[in-house]
Amino acid sequence: MDLAAFDLEGFVDSRPAEPPEGRLACHDTALWCGLTKLLYDYSNTTITIEDNTRLLYKVEDLENRSRRSNLRIVGIPKKTEAQDPVSFMLSFFAEILGSDFFPTPPVLDRANRIGPASADKERNWPRVFIVCFHYHRDKGQVARRRGEQLYFRGNKVIQDHSANTARKRSAFNAVKGKLHEKKVKFGIQMPALRLWVVHDGTRVFFDSPEQAQTFYDRHFT
Repeated sequence: MDLAAFDLEGFVDSRPAEPPEGRLACHDTALWCGLTKLLYDYSNTTITIEDNTRLLYKVEDLENRSRRSNLRIVGIPKKTEAQDPVSFMLSFFAEILGSDFFPTPPVLDRANRIGPASADKERNWPRVFIVCFHYHRDKGQVARRRGEQLYFRGNKVIQDHSANTARKRSAFNAVKGKLHEKKVKFGIQMPALRLWVVHDGTRVFFDSPEQAQTFYDRHFT
């Protein structure tokens, strides 16, 4: 084929070439638009995460408030309560606290076991008991005595918290045990879930077990 006679018209772009500066400007504009969109999406994502965090905190706070009049009793043998769990729990508190602890018997809204029964007959542990006091002050009196650690025939009485709150509280258990051995006064601030420790007559607050452990190592070892 004679290339000299071949008409290239129609195959070659006859428009003048765009100067490099113009192409770079287009690329810069496209890049800027892309970055702007990414920043916008990131900003919206950050706002969404913050909103979700606030909502989760509110839900957890509401759940804990709904449980504030509850006490959880672990390990009470099966069928001990017979057919009247409320009457059983009234006698339960009279036994562990003393019959004169309450001037009049507390009012209980309900008392029942929670959770499914174990399918393993060899490890069929008794289900947890939840007791709901009608008046929060009555539950508060028991909870304050709980600082002495209350037991009923070997069964521990503990407060009822949401699963997430219980998990956060248990994260401080190791350092709390060490503080207890040193006879240092401490507690958990609710609903912030911060550990506080009395040092030189002042309460010091910690947001994490690591902070508390560092403080313990510095001042109590």
